[in-house]
Amino acid sequence: MAEAKLLKLLGNRVTSGILCLSLLVSSLYLVISIKVNFYDLLYETLVYFNPYFLYVIGIPLGLERLIYGITGNKKFSDFFFGRTEFTAMYLYFLSLFGIVMGIFIVIYSIALTGILVRIMDIIDGVSFILFGISLVAL
Repeated sequence: MAEAKLLKLLGNRVTSGILCLSLLVSSLYLVISIKVNFYDLLYETLVYFNPYFLYVIGIPLGLERLIYGITGNKKFSDFFFGRTEFTAMYLYFLSLFGIVMGIFIVIYSIALTGILVRIMDIIDGVSFILFGISLVAL
């Protein structure tokens, strides 16, 4: 019984570690590659419906998964998402947000021309989808 619980915990930590690496690396690369300031980033996101702002959101989400993957402690996750009577609703919203925005990023990557940027965009989109799915395990 204890072995199954330990195996599940290690599986969650390894999955979180892989997820954090994909989110952090792809988000950092994409933020560096777009070369716009923060206000232009928001403008392009709102006016042209580009997922540029989601690249910035991927960095703290990747850091949260990194800390959980290293420590296995949910205290930072509780700090990040909160622990109230509405926690289940927040996690449900964030899981839907991750899945929908991940699909949006993957579809957006079809319009890109550079192969490396397209690959990083697909990795970032899949990472958002996996992040949304991983919240179910919390």
